[in-house]
Amino acid sequence: MANQIRSLFGITLGHNPKRVGSQAITWSSDLTANTPLKVDLQQEITKRKLSTVQTIYVDNRNNAGSLSVDVDGTGQNVTIGAGGQAYIPILVAGSNEEFGEEKSANGLVVTLTSTADYTPKIFFLNVFVPPTVFYMLGNAVVTVSGDVKVKPTPAATSPETNVALTGADQSVLAANANRLPGSSIYNDPNGGSSIAYIKLGSTAASLTSFTVALVPGAYYELPDNYVGAVRCISAAALGNLRVTELSA
Repeated sequence: MANQIRSLFGITLGHNPKRVGSQAITWSSDLTANTPLKVDLQQEITKRKLSTVQTIYVDNRNNAGSLSVDVDGTGQNVTIGAGGQAYIPILVAGSNEEFGEEKSANGLVVTLTSTADYTPKIFFLNVFVPPTVFYMLGNAVVTVSGDVKVKPTPAATSPETNVALTGADQSVLAANANRLPGSSIYNDPNGGSSIAYIKLGSTAASLTSFTVALVPGAYYELPDNYVGAVRCISAAALGNLRVTELSA
C-alpha cells in the first residue's frame, strides 16, 4: 500500500466556524478491491481543533467500481458509484461544542471499501455543503443510508431570576448540565440601569475580563451547549438582569 497522503488546507464555503474557520482534511491511499480499510483521522482533527465534521466529498471519477464510506459511531453509509463525485452531509460521532469552542471532535473513524483497486481522494469538511452529485458512469448511483436524525430536547422548565447589579463581580447562573439552548439574559432599563459585563466561566468577571457587554435594554442568549457558570460585573450598582434558564 502506498504511503497515505494527508494534507490540510483552508476553504471558504458560506458560514465559517469561529476561530478555526472553514477547513478540510484531505485523505488519499491505495485501496485493494473488496478489502475494507479503517482510517482514523483523529490526529488531523486535533491539529486543527475542528469542532465538527459536517460534509464528505468523494472523488471516485477514475474508479471502475463503487466506493463505500462507513462512518463509525453513527451507522451512516455513503456509496459513490463508478465514475462519480459527490458532496454528502454526514454527522460524526463525538462532534461537540458550539462553533468557536477551542476543542476538537472526539473522533473521526471511517471504513472505506472499493469494489475495484483504486486510489481515491476524500475531503472531510467542517462546514455544511448541500448534497451535490457529479458525473456518473452508466447507471451508477449515489446511495446514503443510516441517516442520523437529531431531535432537540424540549425545555421542561424555564425559571426566571432577577439579579440586582452591585457594581462588583457576582454570580448570574451556576453551572447546570441540564441547561438548554435559548437561555437568556436581559439588562432591564426600567428604573435605571448600567452596563453589565457578562462573563462565561467560573472565574471573576472584570471590566477587562468579560464575554459580552450588555447596555441597558440589551438581550443576550447563551451559546448553545454551554452549561457552565455565568458571572457579571457592572459599571455601577444600578439596575437588574432578568435571567431565564431553560432546562430539560
